[in-house]
Amino acid sequence: MPDQIQFIQGHKNLYTYDAAGKKLEAINYTVRDIVNVPIGTISTLPASSSDYTKLTTDYVGNLIYENGSLKEILLPDGYWQNGVYYYYLKDHLGNNRVVINNSGAVVEKSHYYPSGMRFYPESTSNSAALPYRYNGKEMEAMNGLNQMDYGARRRYSGLPIWTGPDELREKYYSISPYAYCAGNPVNAVDPDGREVRIKGDEKYRKETFNNLQQLSSSKLALLKNGKVVEASSYKGKSSQISLTGSVTGNGKDKVNGTALVHDVISDKHTATIQAGKENEFNPTSQTNASTAKVGSGGTLSFNNEPTGVVRGIVNQDGSDHVSDQSVLGHELLHARHSFQGTVNYKTVDVQDPDRNNWAFPMSREELRTRSFENYIRSEQGDEPRAQPTINNQ
Repeated sequence: MPDQIQFIQGHKNLYTYDAAGKKLEAINYTVRDIVNVPIGTISTLPASSSDYTKLTTDYVGNLIYENGSLKEILLPDGYWQNGVYYYYLKDHLGNNRVVINNSGAVVEKSHYYPSGMRFYPESTSNSAALPYRYNGKEMEAMNGLNQMDYGARRRYSGLPIWTGPDELREKYYSISPYAYCAGNPVNAVDPDGREVRIKGDEKYRKETFNNLQQLSSSKLALLKNGKVVEASSYKGKSSQISLTGSVTGNGKDKVNGTALVHDVISDKHTATIQAGKENEFNPTSQTNASTAKVGSGGTLSFNNEPTGVVRGIVNQDGSDHVSDQSVLGHELLHARHSFQGTVNYKTVDVQDPDRNNWAFPMSREELRTRSFENYIRSEQGDEPRAQPTINNQ
């Protein structure tokens, strides 16, 4: 996250965050006389305050102040400004497509390219008051920045790429660490609520739900909206249940898997499971995912190929096969750590069996997860995974 952004014209943006990485303040300086600041250098502001304008934005919970005055109050379904309530109509990705005021009048309509850039916007009034559009994220346009703030990283509005790399990039080598939503912004979403959801067509949801059920000795249920619950605790209408799982085993042979699924389902954060070429869990905020008692939800991409497909994973006996349940369990472990705020992104040099024991920097989070993965594998009847060896420091 940037503390300072220097513009070549001499403008400058300064940022302040709390210990969890949440933005608290943004100060934008716009100089009146354009200069040419060499790349890689930081310019000083003019001596006279009359030679630049200063805009200070403070974020206090859901309250936003500009230069000390209340500008707007962010609400779950819209915002309040100058005594008027405005409401959002959203699409399947959480993009704010239509804004109406409390009189029912349409204030703005927005259409988006997959990258997030707007095209053919229709505004009747007050459009400058709405920086929260694509994905419901804040768009910072001051001084020509034109970036969307997702918390842990920023994203360009015109391109589906991040401004910085993903710290968990060693988990999906075939995807650029700068790619947004693994290159699939049309279908991928990144919510942060209170549930586990399976997103996809009926076949994918059924197969993935069955894999979840195989991990647990508690009977699960899949609701029609994709939410996964423990059947014994569901108090809603039976008509909302799409599938009910079938428990196998004696209830004692899947202690670790049962606890894992329960922890993820009952947590205050959300994990959205969706189809992907690679198996990975991406937290909504890496900063929150590594902050104890804060935590972060995220998106879990799961490729539920047929059991036995070679996945580039090496087992202790030299084989390279593993069940879908164990693969899903590995990613759920990442999700649980993210929910708890205990993810450790620091890397160490290891000899990785999955790469012919080549030296490779691996995060402490991946080391920890691979180790516990073997408990899940044991319960699923899979061979234990060969573990990386940490090189001498």
